[in-house]
Amino acid sequence: MTTITGTIETAADVPLHVLITFTPTSAPFIQSGGAVIANKTVQLFSNQNDGSWSQALEPGAYTVNFASTPAFNIAIVVPSTGGPYTIDQLANLPPPSPVYTPSGSGSPQGVVTAPPGSTYIDTTGGGFWGKMTGTGNTGWQQLLQL
Repeated sequence: MTTITGTIETAADVPLHVLITFTPTSAPFIQSGGAVIANKTVQLFSNQNDGSWSQALEPGAYTVNFASTPAFNIAIVVPSTGGPYTIDQLANLPPPSPVYTPSGSGSPQGVVTAPPGSTYIDTTGGGFWGKMTGTGNTGWQQLLQL
């Protein structure tokens, strides 16, 4: 789990108390035993006094909806290491679309070319990888060991 934090305020720096929804856009993770670990939609409210919020999330791609007026969405990719991250740090990553899940033998790093937000399954090592940066064949990070 990786902790994501943020603050919701108006343009005049007035804190907002709003519903925040994290909806996974990654494919479900599948363990070697066949069990599916699906990221679940998470909802929480920002603090009404200062607009702050904090949420621990599984690695993967998400759409974050802020139910303010007007409502808005942000696409993020949550890495498996580091953090806590601010929502701004993760929102600066390219959006997680288009996403596809190729598979192959071994790490995709330096081998598989894909856009950010893509995923990859290592069929021999049991790893689930996410493409975090770049459009070439680097920028892959292992998200889960299956």
